[in-house]
Order: sequence, then structure tokens, then C-alpha cells
Amino acid sequence: MINVISIGDAAFTECSSLTSIEIPSGVKDIKEYTFSGCSKLKDVKIPDSVKTIGEYAFGECTDLPSIIMPDSITDVEKSAFWKCESLSNVKLSAKLKSIKSSVFSECIALSNIEIPESVTSIEEGAFNGCDK
Repeated sequence: MINVISIGDAAFTECSSLTSIEIPSGVKDIKEYTFSGCSKLKDVKIPDSVKTIGEYAFGECTDLPSIIMPDSITDVEKSAFWKCESLSNVKLSAKLKSIKSSVFSECIALSNIEIPESVTSIEEGAFNGCDK
């Protein structure tokens, strides 16, 4: 049995027919650009083992309607959900301390986000273009 602990940089970039992903338990890191450009991705299940979501990891996943981060996540890098145009609901991890720059920039449908008390800083441009 193979134990995957990390999904590498750009592993699924531009997989335009990918509609759903259940990340295996044991994965600790979702690296940079992992699912970037997966324009038809609508369902993402992230296990409690994940600690980090890299830069642009879900950038331009234009059909993704919501994201629920398990409380294991401590770091979400800049622009991780950049230009997820259908993203309207977000639940952040209770262990997240900072919302990095441009994380949700250009998420034009974003209208509901649960920010936990653990967040002590929101960086410049984190919600740029989120008019709802």
C-alpha cells in the first residue's frame, strides 16, 4: 500500500474534466497550483490530516461552490482560491491564524464566510473583488 503524504506542485493543473476530488487521508500538504485551472471542479473533500494549502492550489476552479476546511489546516498560502468565481460559502479552519493576501481575490460570488476567532490578521487584498 502506498501512503501519499503530499500532492505535488501542479499535479492536476488544468484537468478540465475533473469534477470531484476526495483527498486521501494521510495527505498533509496540498502544494502550489495542485488543482489550479480545474474549471469544472465542484466538490472537494479535504481530510483532517491536511495542514497546508499552497499558493494558487485551487486558483481558477471557477465552478467550485463551497469549501470546508478541516480544523487541522494551519496555513493557507496567498491566492489559494484566487478567481474561484462560483465560490459562495467558505468555512475556515479553527486553527488558521492569518488570511493571506489575495486568498479569495476575485471570488465574485463569495457571500458567506466563517472566520474563526483564531484569525489575528487579514492581509491586504485577501478579499479583493468580493463585492457580495
